[in-house]
Amino acid sequence: MKKILMTWAAVLCCAMTVQAQLLYKISGGGLKEPSYILGSNHTAAISFVDSIPGLRRVMNDTQQVYLESNESAESSEYDTEMDQYVLLPEGMLLDSLLTADEMQRLTAFMIDSCKIDADDVHVFFDYKPLPLQFFLSTKFDSYKKAKETNGLPTFDDYFQKEALAQGKEVGGLESLTSQLKAVFQAPTLERQKAMLMWMVDHQTPTEQKGCSEETYYSQDLEAIRNQFATPDDDPRSFSSEELFKMVAVRNLAWMKKIPSVMSRKSTLFVVGCLHLPGPDGVLNLLRQAGYTVEAVKK
Repeated sequence: MKKILMTWAAVLCCAMTVQAQLLYKISGGGLKEPSYILGSNHTAAISFVDSIPGLRRVMNDTQQVYLESNESAESSEYDTEMDQYVLLPEGMLLDSLLTADEMQRLTAFMIDSCKIDADDVHVFFDYKPLPLQFFLSTKFDSYKKAKETNGLPTFDDYFQKEALAQGKEVGGLESLTSQLKAVFQAPTLERQKAMLMWMVDHQTPTEQKGCSEETYYSQDLEAIRNQFATPDDDPRSFSSEELFKMVAVRNLAWMKKIPSVMSRKSTLFVVGCLHLPGPDGVLNLLRQAGYTVEAVKK
């Protein structure tokens, strides 16, 4: 289970300003020093850091880094609580959700496309479809290539590594447990099944319907947001209601913590770029809270 828990976030591509901008300065509101927020893409190449105006300077100038969750600080004591969000109810297996034909297709996909040993496939059959889908997505060549290029599991880990190398504090806006709860409880099991089987039948990660790396590299948050504007019954992506639970609700929870974090030290926040734009986005919520939010141009 640990393997899935520690890799699921890496494939949430952008987990929503029209400017082609990813890095923003936060000032005013009683802050003695500015803080910054970066919209990330978990599988972007580390070299892209140098394509984001001002990011290197901000990394050096800020005193601490906050990610969505600080996985390195999480303890194994959370495992039992995580089970309820990752595993099917006790006594229930995937074959109670999937037909015999769907189970056969899933098993063949796991063995042939994901290169999972046939003797190990059954180990995953007590997982909910969505966490299983995220884990299987890490077996695709596109993800493995990004991981090999970066030398790190995710783009976000790079900022954590650099902060720790500079002796800076690294924190998280939420616990890994609350993150799992928000994501894995948003879609119903039937919706999770549909998304999993779409990936199985099309041999491609469902999240590619969301934020592609090419769109992320354009640094256009509006284009990123538009990629998520799909029909609510589309099995390739999350519905508007699911995205609200996964993004907007978490944004509001983060806003209860962000002001106090910034008041203590100048901070670089690194969160999925889908959390930034829109009426319920962090950028707008910060402005509503009395802060000045400006795109970093250089």
